[in-house]
Amino acid sequence: MMCETEFLQRIEHLDVNQRKAVFHDGNCVVSAGAGSGKTTVLAYRFLRLVLEQKAHVDEILTLTFSRKAAAEMHERIHRQLLSYAHDPAIALELGRFPHATVSTLDSFCKRIVVSDAVHYGIAPDFTLDDEANRTLAQECALAVVENLKDHPGLDFLARLYHPTDLIDNFLVGLAGQCFHPATPFDPNVATVAVHGWLSQYRDALVEQLIETSHQILAIGGSGKILEEAAQSCARVIELDLMDENEVAIASNLAVMESLAVKKGRGKAPEVEFYNELQPIWVDVCLRLKSLLAALSDRHHIAPVFDLLARFRQSYLQRKRQTGILTFADVATMAVDILKRNKGIRTYYKQKFHYVMIDEFQDNNQLQKDLLFLLSERDDILGEGVPGVDRLASDKLFFVGDEKQSIYRFRGADVSVFKQLDRELLGAGGEHIELATNYRSEPDLIELFNTVFPYVMENGGEDFEADFSPLSTRKPSEGISPSVSLWVKPLVEEVGEDGEDDSAQEESPEEQGDDEPLASVEAEAYAIASMIGRMVSTDTYLIPDENHTPRRPTYRDIAILYRTASNQLHYEKALRVKEIPYTLSAVQSLFLEAPTNDLYQMLQLALYPSDRKAYIAALRSPFCRLSDPAILQILEAGGKNLQPFDPQHAGIPNSAEDRTKFTVAADLFARLLTMVGKEPLARLVAFLWFDGGYRYLLLSDPSTQVYLEHGEYLLELAR
Repeated sequence: MMCETEFLQRIEHLDVNQRKAVFHDGNCVVSAGAGSGKTTVLAYRFLRLVLEQKAHVDEILTLTFSRKAAAEMHERIHRQLLSYAHDPAIALELGRFPHATVSTLDSFCKRIVVSDAVHYGIAPDFTLDDEANRTLAQECALAVVENLKDHPGLDFLARLYHPTDLIDNFLVGLAGQCFHPATPFDPNVATVAVHGWLSQYRDALVEQLIETSHQILAIGGSGKILEEAAQSCARVIELDLMDENEVAIASNLAVMESLAVKKGRGKAPEVEFYNELQPIWVDVCLRLKSLLAALSDRHHIAPVFDLLARFRQSYLQRKRQTGILTFADVATMAVDILKRNKGIRTYYKQKFHYVMIDEFQDNNQLQKDLLFLLSERDDILGEGVPGVDRLASDKLFFVGDEKQSIYRFRGADVSVFKQLDRELLGAGGEHIELATNYRSEPDLIELFNTVFPYVMENGGEDFEADFSPLSTRKPSEGISPSVSLWVKPLVEEVGEDGEDDSAQEESPEEQGDDEPLASVEAEAYAIASMIGRMVSTDTYLIPDENHTPRRPTYRDIAILYRTASNQLHYEKALRVKEIPYTLSAVQSLFLEAPTNDLYQMLQLALYPSDRKAYIAALRSPFCRLSDPAILQILEAGGKNLQPFDPQHAGIPNSAEDRTKFTVAADLFARLLTMVGKEPLARLVAFLWFDGGYRYLLLSDPSTQVYLEHGEYLLELAR
């Protein structure tokens, strides 16, 4: 086995805290900031445990949150072991490595559940699919609503929610949060859950009511109705509608009953605008009053529990029939199995001598319970989840960074990470902080250390992440990091009469256009122009592998945005600038030409009388006829127009158009022979490959980005 000196030489580049983490054997929480080398630390710690013969590779459980991170960790650990393959002991460990568990927490939970899924009436070959499960929940919720129309619980909820909100937000949301195969229907839990959902809905209604009230107040105007409405809106804004005290709710309800926002009379502009807002205000007010009454008097929501019990029964029955589970289902079942089935718990406790968890800030209380069950002392086999005082003292090694917790929508709870830190410290564990960022230039880190204390400022709540400053490495020679803040000014256009005609936003990319670009378009073109400068000038140099300054390539650049709704604008700007790019997710699949072109050909094959589809097909890359030729064919066909009629092949005046029409007609004829015989995926593949669409995209660098659209469409068709 390799000597200690050789291993120390291998890790001499690590800093003090990184080495401390690598050599720590007790329970430990490592706070690892961005770029601090946490993956390297985990890989070296894994290697050390094997080299010191404290565990075989298949006796170390290594978990992380995402599949990408798990794959990277697996590759990194394997590479470290391979570098010592000359050592006979390590060669044996490499033989066992295919049995090592380096995976996501979800995948490991599934492994546990498969061993005892039948206890819940679930077949072991179940599938994990949150989206399909949501569809299943929607179907069950819709059936409950249709079959229990006269149920008092449904009647109460119908007064609070619009039908789609009742199904998609309340029932489906509650199912995903509370209804799992391993959890019984508990009225107390249901009460808390229902009250929580109603409180969230109240907050949304209050926000909408206040916003609408402000809009009505801004109208002004005269007349009794408008003046009374303004007074009512002002009164609403003054109320503390978030107060859950029963006396306060009763007082607020009394005030709201006295308010009057009636429909206005007349055709004055301010009255018409007011009449658009008035029904919205009244509807929201009525729903809010019903909701406040329910929150103040629980007997209003008692019938809801019976409704939920029936919905839950139907929903779980469908889960068992289809074998479709959510990630939350599997996590809940895994914890229940380890608590209930002590034989399985003993097996996993004895199998894994060490447990290392990365990205723990993205986990929750349920997943913490799972890890505590796996780390219970070998001489204990208690009931329920063990406390920190009943854990093995050298088994758990958590790595995380509360500043990087981004999965709250999946139940991640940063307070669990913070609480875990305190618990392990109180039981004799260790806290190690990896605070040095080796990824970014020091000037950028200093900027982050200056700005983010304000961005992440909080009142010390456990559920909020706290900011701790990062340390820096040495700056790279010849590299000048920079941060740019762009502002698109609002320019007021003044007409010849001196009046303000419009508030126009001026774009740096206009250059003679009659109409200025919208903000998002201007931003997209400015970014595309900047990327062009980055790769073609020495203004934005970055270090290469040897720390020598070089110009960035397109592969070195990423565009991050707050919402994907504007992605299409960025894509258009990049194509105009002839900048190649790849997408982390296709957002414009059904808005771009490839999908439309394939759809029109398939539409035409099914509905030959669809003239719009025929025109689109004639203009698409499958045919590419000129506009005059399309008009000639349409006029010749008249009302009895048949798609790609062979008699029309000689109609276009241009020989080129006639050839294109003949080729497209042959393609369409072949497509027709496949319709009704071949699956949809085969039809899409035929148009994509045999129809030459893929080749067309390949032939033009500006359209090559659409190649992945074909892959998505083929996958959807399957």
